[in-house]
Amino acid sequence: MSEPTAPTALDRLKAETARRAAEREAALAAADNEAAEQLLERRAKTDVELMILGDAGGTFRGVFRAPAPEVWKRWKAEVRSDQQRGVANQNLAVACMQWPTAEVLAAYAAKRPALYDALGIALQTAAGAGDEALVQK
Repeated sequence: MSEPTAPTALDRLKAETARRAAEREAALAAADNEAAEQLLERRAKTDVELMILGDAGGTFRGVFRAPAPEVWKRWKAEVRSDQQRGVANQNLAVACMQWPTAEVLAAYAAKRPALYDALGIALQTAAGAGDEALVQK
């Protein structure tokens, strides 16, 4: 009978990767459920269009409203270059956020710097940007 060998570095890495993936899936499910509860609660109180937005690679989920016309105009005025787009997207996300708080969002964005851009793109779509189907040719 042969003696069991100690796990190699590759074995340990595979086990750690599997553990992290399982933890991430559990965290995503919890974040999705909490956001869904908040969305339903807020929808019951308002007729404003609300949606759940988040990042694909992390566990941030939030409830946002579609940009109001004055918020959209401010975003357009702030975007004058690619360098300003990041700040404009951050301001757009914060202006449209209903839940959780801007502080919670900032904490996630500190770990995932592209989060504001991902949210900004989703909110731009909610405002009708890039909806060529609405344009008659």
